[in-house]
Amino acid sequence: YEQPLTIHLMDTGTFVFGGDELGSLDSLQSALLRETQIIKRHTDKKLADTNVIIRADKTAKIGLVQEIIQSCQELQFERFHLRGKKSDKPTLGGT
Repeated sequence: YEQPLTIHLMDTGTFVFGGDELGSLDSLQSALLRETQIIKRHTDKKLADTNVIIRADKTAKIGLVQEIIQSCQELQFERFHLRGKKSDKPTLGGT
């Protein structure tokens, strides 16, 4: 498992993981659980050392991103990389 696990959070609130569109956080967690079983059976890599990339649509709710991280942590994943699309609007008082 040299490649990171990538989770896409779509603007519709659905998730894409492993090429499958998943409609709920429970479905995503089930898919991640299957992935943990594969990693444990076929590699000597620790789950904590597996990189998880979370890509969120710019309109995605940050709370949902936090729920994804929490679900991953419950399965022993610890390394996260967040990706998002940069907003066109300033957020720190810039113009």
